Amino acid sequence: PLLVDQISMYQIFQVDEIGQISMLSTPSSSLSLHVQGVVGKQYRFAVQTRYVNGSGSRVSLWSSNVSIPATFPIALSPPVLQLVSSCSRCIQVSWTFSNVAPNNGGNANISFEIQDTVDSLSITTGDVRTFTLSNLRTQIFHYISIRAKNSIGFGPLSSSSSIFLNPTFPDAPTNLRVVDGSYAVIGGVIQVTLSWVVPRSGDNQKLVNYRLYNTTTLNDLDQGTIISVAFGDANEFTVKNLVGGMEYTFRLNAINSQNIEGPSSNSVFFVAGEVPPLAMNA
Repeated sequence: PLLVDQISMYQIFQVDEIGQISMLSTPSSSLSLHVQGVVGKQYRFAVQTRYVNGSGSRVSLWSSNVSIPATFPIALSPPVLQLVSSCSRCIQVSWTFSNVAPNNGGNANISFEIQDTVDSLSITTGDVRTFTLSNLRTQIFHYISIRAKNSIGFGPLSSSSSIFLNPTFPDAPTNLRVVDGSYAVIGGVIQVTLSWVVPRSGDNQKLVNYRLYNTTTLNDLDQGTIISVAFGDANEFTVKNLVGGMEYTFRLNAINSQNIEGPSSNSVFFVAGEVPPLAMNA
């Protein structure tokens, strides 16, 4: 047997699963070597020793097969966030990732998970580099992070990127008018019916309410009359308890499911009385 102090150099050789031999190192006195290879591929190794006295060298037996295991993917850079012009409740998320070792941990079967901490949202995508998040809350900052996943599991979560989503305003109701023949005095109560064309609510949200204002008396304390909307398509409302002889100027605003009030409709001038009143539909 040889003593360690009789050996001057080591040299490492590798043979892959198809029998191809390659030299991994130049002669060195080091007793270890870091080897890179393809995940899942089988390798065997041999060590050649060189002696101090110059009497030659000896090659060890080949090692047993060694398979390089897969690891977790690397951490990604923070994603790039962009607003989507056609959808005010959407965020386009994009990122960069090179699906090669060691980035993918040696496993090319990569997917990605996008997280929005504000809406407690977690979405897994395929091997893509852009994705659009939709139906998000507005009037708030969203903080978006991303991480890669392979067959072993998830890599580290990236730092977050933030973006503010502006509110989605419904359109103004149009053609607000007094319905012909709707004026009535029932049990001493004066009433009239208003109608309008239902506006768009914005990004396919539902209209949940309207707010009817009498702009003649509107002040800081007058918040208008809330009109509940059944199924989002109500387009008439009967105003009751009008005062005879008083002038009214009505306008109407729509409120969507995010409790955002849109701009006002056209105004309608109306004078209540005991006889058919004066109504001017603008």
